Amino acid sequence: MTATGPASAGRRRFGSRRVGAACTTCPTPVRIHIHLDANRDGKVDERWWLNGSWTAGRGRLGAVVLCNCDDEDRAVDAEGKPTGDADEDHKNKIVDTAEDSSDIAPFYLRRHPERARVPAKWKVVVEVLGGRESLFRIFHKDRAGGRQLLGPKTADGETNVASFELTDLSPKEWKYGMEVNQFPGRVKDPDNEDRGVRPEGESWDGHVDVKLSLIDGEGVVRDSEQAKIRCAPWVIFNHADPTEEVYVVHEPAGYNERFIADLNAASGMPARQFEDRDVWMQDIMEVGFSTLPRRAPSPDMHLPAALRTKNRRDDRGTAAAQVKTTLLTKNYGYYQALTPQAEFKSLDSFGNLECVPPFRHPGTGKDYQFGRIVFGVSGGQDNMAEEVTEFLRAQKVQFPFTIDTGWLVVGHVDEVLSFLPTPDSALGFKAVCACPRKALEIARGLPGDTPVFRGVSDFDTDYGSFIVSGKYWRQTVTDLLDESQTPNIVSASLYAQAQIDKIKEVLRNEVGLPPADFIDLPILFAMERGKAIAYTAGSANMLVVTSGPQTRGRALGAARDPRSRSGPRRQRQGRRGAPRRRVCSRRRSRGCCRSPVCRSRSWTISSVDYHALSGEIHCGTNSKRKGAIDRFWWEQEGI
Repeated sequence: MTATGPASAGRRRFGSRRVGAACTTCPTPVRIHIHLDANRDGKVDERWWLNGSWTAGRGRLGAVVLCNCDDEDRAVDAEGKPTGDADEDHKNKIVDTAEDSSDIAPFYLRRHPERARVPAKWKVVVEVLGGRESLFRIFHKDRAGGRQLLGPKTADGETNVASFELTDLSPKEWKYGMEVNQFPGRVKDPDNEDRGVRPEGESWDGHVDVKLSLIDGEGVVRDSEQAKIRCAPWVIFNHADPTEEVYVVHEPAGYNERFIADLNAASGMPARQFEDRDVWMQDIMEVGFSTLPRRAPSPDMHLPAALRTKNRRDDRGTAAAQVKTTLLTKNYGYYQALTPQAEFKSLDSFGNLECVPPFRHPGTGKDYQFGRIVFGVSGGQDNMAEEVTEFLRAQKVQFPFTIDTGWLVVGHVDEVLSFLPTPDSALGFKAVCACPRKALEIARGLPGDTPVFRGVSDFDTDYGSFIVSGKYWRQTVTDLLDESQTPNIVSASLYAQAQIDKIKEVLRNEVGLPPADFIDLPILFAMERGKAIAYTAGSANMLVVTSGPQTRGRALGAARDPRSRSGPRRQRQGRRGAPRRRVCSRRRSRGCCRSPVCRSRSWTISSVDYHALSGEIHCGTNSKRKGAIDRFWWEQEGI
């Protein structure tokens, strides 16, 4: 049988011996080859002929380069908090520090054979093809102090450098390093960084082709080869990833202090606080990571990076700006690839962005090793900005799909849907969904004089929304079920249920979730401005804290609105921050959820002020998690 594959092809072309003058089939007396980490084991390969293609999957080949978006040389104070100006490492022409070298991928050149003499006046030219020099950089060494040989301009009056020459070919090896300055997606405009993209809206798939040419003294190309390199994508964390940090906004007036206290108790770790009057921590950023092959599997293989939302939110406060000034530091990246806009657009917020945990689709058999991204659209159209959805799809690893959230006032996925990792499920997790139908069933089973809301007399009534209007605080179950009332909660809840049923159908098709793996939580809805909004506390809008350095097991931070208890009930309210096991057992007895919630530490969080502003726990929090080290993005098939 004739051998096939890159290795055998190299032997057929260059002979079985090392390439050089002694090999009679070689057209030149010496060669200079590109050596990369094509097999992704964290070290440079000897087999240079593996560089010409890039494929994904276990055991496949192709070198990886990192978007070097952290700030290794940023100073920190005695408490470890970053100080001074924050600037991503990829914005300068040097390898800043010894730590920065861990983010630099190897790009080596080697002479073959080592002892061969190079004829006089021969030279090597290395060039990047396709105009990608604005995205890709090669340093003269892969360690601290390495300076740019090829790459983008960094100052006014400079031009991009697309190639460089080697005229001294006496060394046996040149240890260069490489990085890129953006993730796949719309190409950034280097002359107008604030705008974010080039006017023509060019898109980049993450691949870079580099060519090496060996040229003799007469200017004739005696040999050449190409290497294909791919940028590590930005991958969103999911609820199955262990939680390392929780984030929240501390409102200067202190009205959400109780929320923060409950959050700290629920998560088992003190939340990192941002100062702002805009409390929607989830909406200003999404935290993900990128991965460069290392010598040994460890958490250090991953570079976490916060992706800023497209919305400026300047008119609402400054927490969005603090994402960069607070988080960008050594081993924590920041990325703003999306055109900022002054106009606030709700669907561009990242409460409208979730990730299904890893699973194998029972119908297709396809493995989604990093889960799937899901985001909301209105009327079947991508109402997130085009460059946002293009960015998400360009990463390829998490295969985005959409659900219709245009029927909601805020329009976010997290208003009605969350994912709870649990072993007693078909796919390893269950979908937690708002269930107005269940809430109405509970209401209809209670005495008519049962108060819908309790304990609200001391709360502010100046929000201007019917949701917190004093008139509705005094509702009884009879009032609630009276279809002549305004707002008509029954009709609004039935409308919301019909839309949620459609979302469940999408999840059954796109994810393969069986009916038994949906957890229904009773939540009533009302209509406002022609769209639906949670009338009682939206407990599906929850924070899921998974095992981490300071937590044990899994904890759920679900809404506790002292006015509603997530629906009509006559229970006494538990003490602040206490595990609400009564809630779990009650829901189970009503058929609203099963063991996953009860087996979790289910904590409730006071969210009256957040609910009054049309949000809940997930909306007001964010988290950084730890990426998996038992699988890597380049092993995902189909990318």
